[in-house]
Amino acid sequence: GEVAKASEKLDSDTKQVLTKGELVFSPDNRMVNVPVVARGQTIGMMRLSKPLHAEPWTPDEIQDIESLSAQLSNTLDSARLYQEAQRRATKEQIISEGSTRVGRALDIESILQATAEELERALNSSEVVIQLEGKEKKNGQQEHSDE
Repeated sequence: GEVAKASEKLDSDTKQVLTKGELVFSPDNRMVNVPVVARGQTIGMMRLSKPLHAEPWTPDEIQDIESLSAQLSNTLDSARLYQEAQRRATKEQIISEGSTRVGRALDIESILQATAEELERALNSSEVVIQLEGKEKKNGQQEHSDE
């Protein structure tokens, strides 16, 4: 078996499988193209062939192939959900670490600096600027900012 990458030139059987989501047999019934469907959409196909000396596909074999395709679809969807969960978990961990660091800061300047640093790190940003309007603290005294 092999895994083929999608190509720009698709034969008519492949197009039919991908657009209609239906099984397509060769004229001699020794090759079958089977859609792989996930979340109601055809996302790919399997092509199975029998040797020239073999009998055409039987209804039981076709049923087994369709079951295999359904299992493959479920497995691919589970892998997609797992990857999404991993990405969310990583994102949540970064947010949690950043929140913990920001929460440890005791003054406004430290909180803003920690927040900017965490955002730079989490977003792979080259620069993060945080500017507050109104009053800002300078040298321990409250002043009105004109900036």
